[in-house]
Amino acid sequence: MNIHSKLEFLKTNKGRDIGLWIYDMPVVSKAVTTDTTIKTPVQKQIFVLTRVKDYLVGINCPLLETDNYETIKSYLITNIDGIVESNKEIDVDELNNGSL
Repeated sequence: MNIHSKLEFLKTNKGRDIGLWIYDMPVVSKAVTTDTTIKTPVQKQIFVLTRVKDYLVGINCPLLETDNYETIKSYLITNIDGIVESNKEIDVDELNNGSL
């Protein structure tokens, strides 16, 4: 199966290096409407990936047939810029106590 995968390397508005990875989802079935649900097939998966220290961090969003590709792409790129790097290791107990 050819999923038509595409990978672009870009810079965000804040200068962060990112990879934008998009691939088509296989067509399993058409949209189905019942009395209680509407199933809308996913057309593509859109991922934005970046490196933070020694880790690869990514966020993604499915693209449904009613969605706008450019809106989702912009949303993901804007949000990956919100990553905050810290030199301090996360203290789980402090986090659970709400002290952060």
